[in-house]
Amino acid sequence: MNKNIMINQKIIDYVFIILIIIYVSTYILISSFSETNGFITGDSANYLRLSERILGGHGFFNPPNGRQGAVDEWFALWPVGYPMLISSIAWILGVSTFLASKILNILLLSSSILLLYFNLGRSGLIVSLMLLTAGTLRNYTMTWSEAPFLTALIVLCLYLGKILNGNIKVNNRNFFFLSMLMILPFLFRYIGIFVIAPTFLIAINLIFQGRKRESILTLLSIFFTIFFALIYFINNFYLTGYSTGMIRTSVPYEDYYALLNNLIFGIIREFVLILPYWDPTNFKQNIIVIVWLVIVLFSIFLFSRNIPKLKLKDFNISFSYVFMIFGFAYLIAFIFVSFNAYFNKFSPRLLDPGFSLFFIGLGLWVLKKNIIKNVSLVIFVLITFLLVAAGQFYAIKTKYASGVSYLNYIQKMQIKYEKLPDNAIVIFGKKELKYLRPNIRFAGPNINETWEEFLSNLDTSLPIFIETGTRHRDLSSFHKSIENTVMKLPLNSVVPIKKSTK
Repeated sequence: MNKNIMINQKIIDYVFIILIIIYVSTYILISSFSETNGFITGDSANYLRLSERILGGHGFFNPPNGRQGAVDEWFALWPVGYPMLISSIAWILGVSTFLASKILNILLLSSSILLLYFNLGRSGLIVSLMLLTAGTLRNYTMTWSEAPFLTALIVLCLYLGKILNGNIKVNNRNFFFLSMLMILPFLFRYIGIFVIAPTFLIAINLIFQGRKRESILTLLSIFFTIFFALIYFINNFYLTGYSTGMIRTSVPYEDYYALLNNLIFGIIREFVLILPYWDPTNFKQNIIVIVWLVIVLFSIFLFSRNIPKLKLKDFNISFSYVFMIFGFAYLIAFIFVSFNAYFNKFSPRLLDPGFSLFFIGLGLWVLKKNIIKNVSLVIFVLITFLLVAAGQFYAIKTKYASGVSYLNYIQKMQIKYEKLPDNAIVIFGKKELKYLRPNIRFAGPNINETWEEFLSNLDTSLPIFIETGTRHRDLSSFHKSIENTVMKLPLNSVVPIKKSTK
């Protein structure tokens, strides 16, 4: 190919990448600040709280739970990787942990796109648009550990793909780097330990390629990853009494049917790439999905007219297998865990990492090396991307028109909490309190505790408050005396229960 043509193609690629990064940055920041909750959930608040604690010099410990004799609590419900990254960005840039989390996610998503492009060329750039579909982009907009988790998996898949193709030799130095890449997903989500299974398959493949020493070093990386995870779980157990910070009860057999239905619908919804949470009862959403499905069927028709033949030595085919195998392995691991312990429903948030890897791998398989012959995929991806972008910015415009603003809301919350003593105990504290005042002690009654028993078990040497919401919360799972007490309190207030005896 003519050198000038190649340079021009590179320039076009770089311009497109810059536009994508601008789009991603604009969307994540504007979305986060135009939404009242800032795309912060209960899990997000816990990540931000630990990030604030790290910046305050408290390490990976949160304040006690307000009970008598309670000590600082080791952060164990989730791994510490994501809060560490957030606090690092906040410290380097001198910004709030909230803003740091959004900047971090922009960097993570942009890095994924760049890495796919630099390793796979224009094919990588095209399949990277899968990361900008509705569900995946939502995960990168939220302050959730799924963002760094997916990016870490993409990096690992690319590295293993290079090993599989012989572009990287597993020597002593690369053994250490591979081990770190395998540990990284685990540091963001405990289920990240699943990477040992697909990596084991790659180690077996290296034996068939006659690369026995590299296979042995890859197996050693697997053992090193398992050893690291065991040490981490043992430390959690030592400090909290549970390997993952809490008891994980088994799912009753009678719940399996409902869980299976939830899984089936979750999988169907993952294939609707233009809406993050498709609701079949929403007429407007159904019209949009139908129009998009017509485009999908047209793309499939174009593709089926020239189905590419499989070539095992093809550059993109090897990478596509790695991505698809990792995607399937994650989904199998997640489904197994969900059916054996109360974990979470099969939401787009949790299914997305597996499907994102699978779609990237499938896209690479379709593209192969000759993009011109596979215009169908290019059309499909670009139209999907444009539909998602249009829908997302329409939603932003609607929120701005209604005057919703995170900054206004969080300023009100700061005023609400500013008079709380730093060592106060707050009963039923809201999620914003966790990261606005990270040293506050959160307290809540056990299921069968009466209000009097609960209060008597709190550290009465500290000031005690109770927070009520804009409407009375559902307290039916607690003792009736808890509900009776809270119902008598004013709405949307932080009410003092007991002053400090110190």
